[in-house]
Amino acid sequence: MEERIAHPDKYVDDEPKPQFEDPTLYHYAMFSDNIIAVSVVVRSVVKNAEEPWKHVFHVVTNRMNLAAIKVWFRRRPSKEVPILS
Repeated sequence: MEERIAHPDKYVDDEPKPQFEDPTLYHYAMFSDNIIAVSVVVRSVVKNAEEPWKHVFHVVTNRMNLAAIKVWFRRRPSKEVPILS
C-alpha cells in the first residue's frame, strides 16, 4: 500500500486491455485474498506453460488486497508474461 500511495501514477486503472476478452487465450479466474497464494499459482502456471504469454489471470479479491496484489506483481515482473492490470 505504501508503494501505491507513494507512486499513484504507476497504478492508474485504465480501460480493460483487449487480451482480457480474447477467446484464443487461456483464462483463469482466481478468487483469493491471499497475495502469496495468488503469486505461487501464477508463477507456477507461467513457469510450466509451453506458451506462457497465452495465459490470462483474472484475480477477484477484496478492496483491501487489490492494491497489494497489483503492487506485488508490478514489483516482481515476469520476463515471459506482461502484467496488464
